[in-house]
Formats: sequence, C-alpha cells, structure tokens
Amino acid sequence: MSVSAYQLEPGSLIADRYRVERKLSQGGMGAIYVARHEGTGRRIALKVMHPRYVADARSRARFAQEARLGAMIESDHVVEVFDAGVDDERGIPYLAMELLEGETVASRLSRVGRGRGLSLAEVHEVLRQLCGALTAAHARNIVHRDLKPENLFLVPRADAPLGFSLKVLDFGIAKLLDPSRAAQNVTTAIGTPLWMAPEQNTTAELTPATDVWAVGLIAFRLLTGRFYWRGAAGRELDMAMLLAELERERLPPASERARELGVAGDLPGSLDPWFMRCIARDPGARYQDGAELAQALAQSFGPLLQRPSLNPKALVAETQPALADSAAARTLPLPHAPSPPIGPFATQDVPQAPRSPMHPITVTGQPVVPYHYPTMPSVDPTVAKPRWWMAAVPALVILGALLTLAAWQGVFDAEPHARERRPDGAAAAPVHAPSPVPVAIPAAPDVPWRGPPGLKEERDE
Repeated sequence: MSVSAYQLEPGSLIADRYRVERKLSQGGMGAIYVARHEGTGRRIALKVMHPRYVADARSRARFAQEARLGAMIESDHVVEVFDAGVDDERGIPYLAMELLEGETVASRLSRVGRGRGLSLAEVHEVLRQLCGALTAAHARNIVHRDLKPENLFLVPRADAPLGFSLKVLDFGIAKLLDPSRAAQNVTTAIGTPLWMAPEQNTTAELTPATDVWAVGLIAFRLLTGRFYWRGAAGRELDMAMLLAELERERLPPASERARELGVAGDLPGSLDPWFMRCIARDPGARYQDGAELAQALAQSFGPLLQRPSLNPKALVAETQPALADSAAARTLPLPHAPSPPIGPFATQDVPQAPRSPMHPITVTGQPVVPYHYPTMPSVDPTVAKPRWWMAAVPALVILGALLTLAAWQGVFDAEPHARERRPDGAAAAPVHAPSPVPVAIPAAPDVPWRGPPGLKEERDE
C-alpha cells in the first residue's frame, strides 16, 4: 500500500482518546490529521506513521525522537507536543501536537511575494523569531538539520509585532548532540539539499552552526524570492552544479548574487557581512549558535529598519499616505527682505512679502518640507499695497546727515520757511524737510495676487 493511499477515516479512534475529524496533510512517512481529544474536547494535530515504515527500526526511532526532542525545547516558537505512543489496535506510532492555523513561510512567499521577496521588516521578524527557537534548541544541544521555509509556520496573532507568531516544524531529523562524545556527533546526508550545510554531506561533526548556514540561505530566499544557488535557477534542480557550488566554487556575497539573478534592488548590500558569515564553509567561522546569530541579526538589520523598507512593493504601500499628506499642502520659507505680495509661486527670483509666523504662505501640490519660520516683525495683513516711503527711509537718513553737515559748515543759507513753486503749482515740501531722494522700486509682476483666506485684495485706482 502506498503512503498516499493510506489514510484514517473520519471518526476513527486512536489510542482510545483521539477522534479523527479530517486529514490535514500528507508527509513522506505518514500523515497529519485534525483530531479531538475525547476527554477534554480539545482539537489537536495527530501525526501517525504509515504502516509500511513501522517495521523499520530507524524510522520508528526517528518518529519517537521528534516527540522527545520537541518536548525538550521550551519555546513559544516550537510546536508543542502533548502526547506520543503507539495505537494498540493498528500498531502505528502517533504524536499528539499543537494544532496550528495559518500558513508556512514558503506558502506566504508564493502568495505575497509573487516571484519577489517579502518586505524587509517581515523578513527580519521571521528571522528574529526563528533565532528565538534556535536559541532554545541549541541550549538543549539540539540541531534541527532541516530548516527551510516549508518548516516555518506563521500563525496569525493580533498581539504580535507584525501580526504573526512563527513556529518551527518537523524535528523529525533533529539530532541531540552529546558534548562529551563529539566523535559521535556525525551524520549521514540527511536533510534538504538546497538548505544543507557542507558538513551534512560528510561525516564531519555537527554543531549548532549547521543550522546557522540554513538561516542565511533562508534570508536570501525571503528577501529576493530566489534561491541562492545557480543550480536551482532553472525549472529543475541541477544537483551536479549545486554540489560544485556548495563544495568548491566561490560563494559570492548576497548582493552580488542578487545582481546576477536580476533582483539586486531587493537585497541591501549592508547585509553582506552578516550573510557571508552565515554561509562560511568552515563551521567555526560562522555564528556559533542561535543566540549569537540573534544578536548579529539585530545589529545588521536594525539600521535598515529605521528607514522605509527596501522592498519596492512595501515601499509604495508605506509611503503613499505620506505622499498624499505632503502633496495636499506644502509650506514655503519666506525671505527676510520685504517686497510686494505676489500670486502663485512663479520663480525663485521673486521674493514673497513677509508675514507673521502664524500665516505661512501655502502652495498646493509642490513637495517641500515644512519650514519653521524665525521670529519676524508683525505686518498688517490688510495692507496689500507697497509703501513708497518705506523704501525711501534709508535715503532720508543719509540726506539728513549731509544737510546737517552742510549747515554746520555755513554753506546752506536758505530761509527756513521759504517755499518754491513747482511748474504744476504744487507746493514743495519745507526746506528743513527735504524731498526724498528718488529710489527705483521694482514693479510687481503682472500676476494675480491671492492672499490668505478672508483677506480682500486692494488695487491702485
């Protein structure tokens, strides 16, 4: 009987306490069902081994180890195992685990990324929580050995930073290390080739750094939507090319490989040092465990998270509200020199009339950062026309000084009340108050003026 053909019927009772409701998923060694505990009514995920593997001692040991190691790790980011045993009636092992609702990271990448990566903030949050799970596992000397997007599950949670909580799945091939017997901490080639560290293809000793390798490759996949390896660039995995890259060829920085794949804009070059240390061929040159990896992750991603995400789709979503607000009204700085008020901003050479800090000039649709005005003298907003005498004041001061000097020297002998007649018959100003020296006042451009709301326009008749 094939693995896919075998299944438990709804209503089946396992171990006299778990009532099967429906099939949830199919794996290589068995299947997972939604079941309900007969005593408490709690719904659980029930994982059962296919009968064809029951006779294999190694498969049974692997199945039992998943239960034992999963129960050893105390972390909110590892699936909780409630119970394990063998169903007497059918003779098949089972695991009773926490039932999760959500999607795998691989599914989310396919659904949301659509060939590109996730946002920088989302990738960081996935990796941050993954590091939390690895910190707890590595503290127990447990190496997962099969980290990949398909084994990372996102559970929606309203109180979580980005609305999800990550759970690490499938500790079925995890290995419990014995620090006192390092020679036995070796492995055969178990894992998924795209994510396996070089030492997993040999009899080299396994360490927590084996998982660090996979985290680096997962980060590249989530940021770009592509696999790091050129051997995986086609429709089918080229194992010969993959092994050559893995074992012998130069491993380029993440940003360089992203450029080769045409997705350079999705991966900031500042992450290269962090990435290259994750995928160092020598396990001793990598971050040594989840705790060290988590600290380096915060240091590398932290500065980038202070600015908008570099993912184009997320960048647009994050900046559209800001752009709409800024385009609605932009405040322009005012010059210090007084000049006539003018209409809509035409050129940078035409100054604006000074106004109170409470009445900035507002122009719609032109993106300029709002400016905080310095304290300026108050100007009557009802006066719209220029005053010619304001421009003549400096000239009067200078001329008055000259006249005083001339009188002191005795060269000025006019009658104090003498008046002269202009050709048009208009009376001239008294001699002691000489006429202002003519000063050329630039004419305002012939542009309609629009003052602040509620201010009536004055015109020269």
